[in-house]
Amino acid sequence: MFDFFKVQKVSHESTKVALAKDFENIPAISVYFKNSTGIDFEDQKIIFKSKVTSFCRTHKISSFATCLQHIQSDKILHQELTDYLTTNESYFDRELHQIEELTQKIKSSSKNVKILCAPSAHGEEPYSIVIALLSAGVQESRFHVTGIDISLNAIRSAQKAIYNEKAVRNLSQDIRKRYFTKKEDKYHLNQEVKDKVTFMCINIFESEFQKLQKFDYIFSRNMLIYFDTKTRLKAQSLFKSHLVDENEEIYYGHADLTHLHH
Repeated sequence: MFDFFKVQKVSHESTKVALAKDFENIPAISVYFKNSTGIDFEDQKIIFKSKVTSFCRTHKISSFATCLQHIQSDKILHQELTDYLTTNESYFDRELHQIEELTQKIKSSSKNVKILCAPSAHGEEPYSIVIALLSAGVQESRFHVTGIDISLNAIRSAQKAIYNEKAVRNLSQDIRKRYFTKKEDKYHLNQEVKDKVTFMCINIFESEFQKLQKFDYIFSRNMLIYFDTKTRLKAQSLFKSHLVDENEEIYYGHADLTHLHH
């Protein structure tokens, strides 16, 4: 953890104690963040405190109490903290069997479909779905994907669609050549794929999500693992209410399903 409590003169013990107290009461921020995003840091208290402390240092915020006041009143700062605390690690063709199952469903039907990816991270999942559908010969006019994430940085990165070798490691050379342009050591996704995805910075627990259209298929992989049981059930209910057919299966990640069965 960063040590913010050092002072230039060791004799200033009272100043050290005051500063230490300023950065002691982290639970209030943890509760606020959980209530606003659903993400529970109960099992990662040390990491959470370290990250928020670092965030305060970067923004020259003098205490956790002041930080809480700022993020409650300043939407931009709230978004910056959200971006800083959330993880957006992903890669193309993650848990590919689910994407293949979806592709077969869409290919064997004749209807046009709308697909939701929540969260969408840096775009790897929604773009993987588009690539799978196009590669299977599904006409581009028959589907569209919406990707949402609470991280604005992730959304902006997804819209740029520039990836490193690690992100595309599961893709064949043929797929890479067909759908990407390689420049130096980066893979730039082609426009035909990018055009099939609309990205939005949305929190599923806020009113913006309620305003979204209904979807034929929903992917929500590796998000529920960050929620407690009550929040997972709430998220599941929200997703189900956004399905055109409520009997349609929602695609959760393997880790999510492990938590759901507990």
